[in-house]
Amino acid sequence: MDKILIELILTNKCNKRCEYCDLDFQNKSLSFDELDIFINFIKKNKANYTINFFWGEPLLEFEKLKYFVNESKNNVSKFSIWTNWVLLTKEKLDFLRDNNIEIYLSIDNISLWKDLDLELIKDYKEIININFINDPDYLDNSLLVFEKIIDLWFKNIAFMPAFNTKKWNIKTLWNLKQIYSKIITQSSIINLSTYTYFNWVSIDKQFILDT
Repeated sequence: MDKILIELILTNKCNKRCEYCDLDFQNKSLSFDELDIFINFIKKNKANYTINFFWGEPLLEFEKLKYFVNESKNNVSKFSIWTNWVLLTKEKLDFLRDNNIEIYLSIDNISLWKDLDLELIKDYKEIININFINDPDYLDNSLLVFEKIIDLWFKNIAFMPAFNTKKWNIKTLWNLKQIYSKIITQSSIINLSTYTYFNWVSIDKQFILDT
């Protein structure tokens, strides 16, 4: 059976405006009727599907996410969601855990994210992966933020440059490499990965990848 990865963009709206992101968010979302078309396609075209709820902020359309999962889970092998965790609640976390949906939470090196409810997520760490996003303007913070992540006992961490920014240069990429060299020494106690996927190749992103 064919393996097919699909990134399902429920909405291109976002509840945040992260400094490293230069995307032009718009006020558009999929309708339930559009989701039904996709669900029927999956049911008719059998494959080993992995569905990523991605782009924008999927939790802005949580009811549609629930609907899609409930209607398609018998035909999908794996679900995951990429989110900033501002909109997480116990209800949402319970649904994600009960339906074996992997959570990818984005943390950046810009601040120590004092607004996050760490008590809320402490019981869900087994399904949480941390996307540690590094903005070139804040690399001095990177090791401090990384230490806080592992102090909270998150085990699955992806080390990521901020692909959506055009501020990288040879100097900052060299600094990023030095930081990664220090972080990788912790690989005996965490599951460390790098994230090199992006939706399209542009000149600035190809420059990051090549370097």
